[in-house]
Amino acid sequence: MLDCINNVSHIGHCHPYYVMRLNSQNTRLLTNSRFLYDELMTATQKVLRKLPKELCVVTFVNSGSEANDLAMQMAEIHTGRNGVICFDGAYHGITRRCTEVSPYKWSPHYKKSETVKVAPSPCFYRGPFRDSPDPVSAYK
Repeated sequence: MLDCINNVSHIGHCHPYYVMRLNSQNTRLLTNSRFLYDELMTATQKVLRKLPKELCVVTFVNSGSEANDLAMQMAEIHTGRNGVICFDGAYHGITRRCTEVSPYKWSPHYKKSETVKVAPSPCFYRGPFRDSPDPVSAYK
């Protein structure tokens, strides 16, 4: 697995060790998880062993945008509510739903959803409560 943030790899570009590991994964890769196969089942079992028994379903997605979109759908189905609280400056991805809760993306093309509330990003060094004796409580 290759972990990336903001489309930039953490491990360096074309590091020989990771190129070899990724190439070995390609010999077993099946990109459609709608069909069961051994590698997918093995990965699912490894994930489930690390979770409490109540968390017994694993859903594989292909991007952070898709994961965030799915999480919002699941929360809405579970709670029956569709409101979201996000931090100012947050970026959640490029799906329509993710851009609605990503102040970083708001523009004439991408609009804030009416169901979104924006909270200030906690910052104990430059934030509005930096001089508070208890800045953690001040953000509540």
